[in-house]
Amino acid sequence: MEVSVLAEDEHSFITGFCIKYGENLSRIDFGYQIPGKQIKIDFRNRELRGFEVFAGNGGIQAFCPIFKQEGQNYNSVIGNPDSTCYEIPLTPDGEIRAFTGNFDAHCVRDYNTVALSPAHGV
Repeated sequence: MEVSVLAEDEHSFITGFCIKYGENLSRIDFGYQIPGKQIKIDFRNRELRGFEVFAGNGGIQAFCPIFKQEGQNYNSVIGNPDSTCYEIPLTPDGEIRAFTGNFDAHCVRDYNTVALSPAHGV
């Protein structure tokens, strides 16, 4: 997975991300990709449990994949959220097998934000 991050004064914005998969590295894109401004996350040999989205003034300011590792949750926040952000957990029960979503398509608490649904049992 590659997450595109646009840095601002005291916080950042997540503009989109892409998921690469398979032997030929097919890709699924969400939102806008900014060349040279991507942070890569390696999912290999890690069990993805879901995501934490930090929504604030102007959009998504940070993004955190949640992995299960050695009996503990392993989290690493990408981006720099400010104090106005609220956290949106996207953690379904069971194994994640599919993603659906849009960036800038839904308004949550008066902020344009992500509607990302990690699905299981698909």
